[in-house]
Amino acid sequence: MGSSDSSYLVPKERLTVRLLLRSKRVCRLELFVPIRPQRRRPGRILRELLEQPNPFLPGRDRAADRIVIVSRDALVWAQVSKTFDLEMDPLELYDYKQRVRVELSVGSCVEGDVYYSAPTPRARLMDHLNGPESFVCLHDNGRLFLINKSYVELVTELPTRRSTMRLPAIVGDHDFCVESETEESSGEG
Repeated sequence: MGSSDSSYLVPKERLTVRLLLRSKRVCRLELFVPIRPQRRRPGRILRELLEQPNPFLPGRDRAADRIVIVSRDALVWAQVSKTFDLEMDPLELYDYKQRVRVELSVGSCVEGDVYYSAPTPRARLMDHLNGPESFVCLHDNGRLFLINKSYVELVTELPTRRSTMRLPAIVGDHDFCVESETEESSGEG
Protein backbone atom coordinates (compact mmCIF):
# COMPACT_ATOMS: atom_id res chain seq x y z
CA MET A 1 0.00 0.00 0.00
CA GLY A 2 1.97 2.97 -1.30
CA SER A 3 1.17 6.60 -0.60
CA SER A 4 0.52 7.12 -4.32
CA ASP A 5 -2.31 4.55 -4.44
CA SER A 6 -5.24 6.64 -5.71
CA SER A 7 -7.82 4.15 -4.39
CA TYR A 8 -7.22 5.58 -0.90
CA LEU A 9 -7.64 9.22 -1.89
CA VAL A 10 -10.74 11.04 -0.69
CA PRO A 11 -11.98 13.71 -3.13
CA LYS A 12 -11.80 17.18 -1.59
CA GLU A 13 -12.68 20.70 -2.59
CA ARG A 14 -10.92 23.84 -1.38
CA LEU A 15 -12.49 26.60 0.67
CA THR A 16 -10.54 29.87 0.91
CA VAL A 17 -10.62 31.35 4.42
CA ARG A 18 -8.82 33.89 6.55
CA LEU A 19 -7.88 32.69 10.03
CA LEU A 20 -6.85 34.52 13.17
CA LEU A 21 -4.78 32.18 15.30
CA ARG A 22 -4.17 32.29 19.06
CA SER A 23 -0.65 33.61 18.29
CA LYS A 24 -2.38 36.69 16.71
CA ARG A 25 -1.19 35.58 13.28
CA VAL A 26 -3.65 36.14 10.45
CA CYS A 27 -3.28 33.77 7.52
CA ARG A 28 -5.12 32.96 4.33
CA LEU A 29 -5.58 29.26 3.75
CA GLU A 30 -7.41 26.93 1.46
CA LEU A 31 -9.04 24.35 3.72
CA PHE A 32 -9.73 20.93 2.26
CA VAL A 33 -13.35 19.86 2.71
CA PRO A 34 -15.19 16.75 1.53
CA ILE A 35 -17.00 17.06 -1.79
CA ARG A 36 -20.74 16.61 -1.42
CA PRO A 37 -23.17 16.11 -4.31
CA GLN A 38 -25.40 19.04 -3.28
CA ARG A 39 -24.20 22.62 -3.63
CA ARG A 40 -23.35 24.12 -0.26
CA ARG A 41 -22.72 27.68 0.76
CA PRO A 42 -19.20 28.64 1.95
CA GLY A 43 -20.41 29.68 5.41
CA ARG A 44 -22.29 26.43 5.93
CA ILE A 45 -19.28 24.40 4.76
CA LEU A 46 -17.00 26.25 7.17
CA ARG A 47 -19.40 25.90 10.08
CA GLU A 48 -19.80 22.15 9.48
CA LEU A 49 -16.03 21.76 9.31
CA LEU A 50 -15.37 23.72 12.50
CA GLU A 51 -18.10 21.99 14.51
CA GLN A 52 -16.71 18.51 13.81
CA PRO A 53 -14.88 16.74 16.65
CA ASN A 54 -11.63 16.46 14.66
CA PRO A 55 -8.98 18.58 16.41
CA PHE A 56 -6.99 19.36 13.25
CA LEU A 57 -7.92 20.83 9.87
CA PRO A 58 -5.93 20.18 6.67
CA GLY A 59 -5.25 23.00 4.24
CA ARG A 60 -2.80 24.79 2.00
CA ASP A 61 -1.00 28.00 2.87
CA ARG A 62 -1.52 30.01 -0.30
CA ALA A 63 1.40 32.38 0.30
CA ALA A 64 3.99 29.65 0.93
CA ASP A 65 2.31 27.08 -1.33
CA ARG A 66 2.64 24.43 1.38
CA ILE A 67 0.30 21.94 3.01
CA VAL A 68 -0.46 22.85 6.63
CA ILE A 69 -2.43 21.29 9.47
CA VAL A 70 -4.20 23.76 11.76
CA SER A 71 -5.34 23.08 15.31
CA ARG A 72 -9.03 23.93 15.54
CA ASP A 73 -8.54 24.93 19.18
CA ALA A 74 -5.95 27.54 18.13
CA LEU A 75 -8.48 29.29 15.85
CA VAL A 76 -9.78 32.55 17.27
CA TRP A 77 -11.93 33.17 14.20
CA ALA A 78 -12.32 31.96 10.66
CA GLN A 79 -13.73 34.23 7.97
CA VAL A 80 -15.14 33.65 4.49
CA SER A 81 -16.41 36.21 2.03
CA LYS A 82 -20.03 35.89 1.09
CA THR A 83 -22.88 37.59 -0.65
CA PHE A 84 -26.28 37.89 0.93
CA ASP A 85 -28.14 35.90 -1.70
CA LEU A 86 -25.57 33.08 -1.70
CA GLU A 87 -25.16 32.77 2.06
CA MET A 88 -28.63 33.16 3.48
CA ASP A 89 -30.94 30.34 2.44
CA PRO A 90 -34.43 31.81 1.96
CA LEU A 91 -35.88 28.78 3.74
CA GLU A 92 -33.82 29.44 6.87
CA LEU A 93 -35.83 31.54 9.27
CA TYR A 94 -34.21 33.92 11.71
CA ASP A 95 -36.40 35.80 14.15
CA TYR A 96 -33.85 38.23 15.55
CA LYS A 97 -30.87 40.31 14.49
CA GLN A 98 -28.57 42.00 16.97
CA ARG A 99 -25.56 44.18 16.20
CA VAL A 100 -22.72 43.29 18.58
CA ARG A 101 -19.10 44.03 19.37
CA VAL A 102 -17.14 40.92 20.35
CA GLU A 103 -13.94 41.51 22.32
CA LEU A 104 -11.49 38.65 22.10
CA SER A 105 -8.87 37.41 24.56
CA VAL A 106 -6.11 37.99 21.98
CA GLY A 107 -6.71 41.74 22.19
CA SER A 108 -8.76 42.32 19.03
CA CYS A 109 -12.47 42.75 18.44
CA VAL A 110 -15.01 42.13 15.70
CA GLU A 111 -18.31 43.94 15.09
CA GLY A 112 -21.21 42.53 13.17
CA ASP A 113 -24.73 41.16 13.22
CA VAL A 114 -25.81 37.97 14.95
CA TYR A 115 -28.92 36.34 13.48
CA TYR A 116 -30.80 33.90 15.67
CA SER A 117 -34.14 32.31 16.39
CA ALA A 118 -35.54 31.38 19.77
CA PRO A 119 -38.70 29.60 20.83
CA THR A 120 -39.67 32.06 23.54
CA PRO A 121 -41.22 35.49 23.05
CA ARG A 122 -38.51 37.00 25.24
CA ALA A 123 -35.57 35.65 23.24
CA ARG A 124 -32.19 36.77 24.46
CA LEU A 125 -28.86 36.95 22.70
CA MET A 126 -27.30 35.37 25.80
CA ASP A 127 -29.37 32.21 25.31
CA HIS A 128 -28.16 31.96 21.71
CA LEU A 129 -24.53 32.44 22.77
CA ASN A 130 -24.90 29.76 25.46
CA GLY A 131 -25.94 27.20 22.83
CA PRO A 132 -23.96 23.99 22.29
CA GLU A 133 -22.02 25.19 19.21
CA SER A 134 -18.31 25.97 19.66
CA PHE A 135 -18.40 28.87 17.18
CA VAL A 136 -20.77 31.81 16.85
CA CYS A 137 -21.59 33.35 13.44
CA LEU A 138 -21.13 37.07 12.92
CA HIS A 139 -22.13 38.77 9.64
CA ASP A 140 -20.50 42.01 8.53
CA ASN A 141 -19.81 43.81 5.23
CA GLY A 142 -20.17 40.74 3.01
CA ARG A 143 -18.06 38.62 5.35
CA LEU A 144 -19.01 35.78 7.65
CA PHE A 145 -16.94 35.28 10.79
CA LEU A 146 -17.12 32.10 12.82
CA ILE A 147 -15.75 33.08 16.22
CA ASN A 148 -14.46 30.47 18.64
CA LYS A 149 -16.48 31.01 21.83
CA SER A 150 -13.52 30.01 24.01
CA TYR A 151 -11.73 33.25 22.95
CA VAL A 152 -14.67 35.57 23.61
CA GLU A 153 -14.19 37.83 26.62
CA LEU A 154 -17.03 40.29 26.21
CA VAL A 155 -20.04 40.73 23.91
CA THR A 156 -21.64 44.16 23.84
CA GLU A 157 -25.03 44.68 22.24
CA LEU A 158 -24.88 47.72 19.96
CA PRO A 159 -27.78 49.81 18.74
CA THR A 160 -29.26 48.91 15.39
CA ARG A 161 -32.09 50.72 13.69
CA ARG A 162 -34.15 49.12 16.43
CA SER A 163 -32.45 47.22 19.24
CA THR A 164 -32.80 43.45 18.79
CA MET A 165 -34.81 43.78 15.60
CA ARG A 166 -37.50 41.23 14.94
CA LEU A 167 -36.88 40.16 11.35
CA PRO A 168 -39.41 39.29 8.67
CA ALA A 169 -40.10 35.58 8.27
CA ILE A 170 -37.95 35.33 5.13
CA VAL A 171 -34.52 36.87 5.65
CA GLY A 172 -33.91 36.95 1.89
CA ASP A 173 -35.96 40.16 1.64
CA HIS A 174 -34.00 41.95 4.35
CA ASP A 175 -30.92 44.11 3.77
CA PHE A 176 -27.95 43.76 6.10
CA CYS A 177 -27.13 46.71 8.29
CA VAL A 178 -23.77 47.54 6.71
CA GLU A 179 -21.33 49.90 8.36
CA SER A 180 -17.97 50.94 7.04
CA GLU A 181 -15.11 48.73 8.15
CA THR A 182 -12.58 50.26 10.50
CA GLU A 183 -9.20 48.92 11.54
CA GLU A 184 -10.60 48.20 14.99
CA SER A 185 -13.61 46.23 13.71
CA SER A 186 -11.63 44.18 11.22
CA GLY A 187 -10.69 41.70 13.92
CA GLU A 188 -6.99 42.14 13.28
CA GLY A 189 -6.42 44.37 16.20
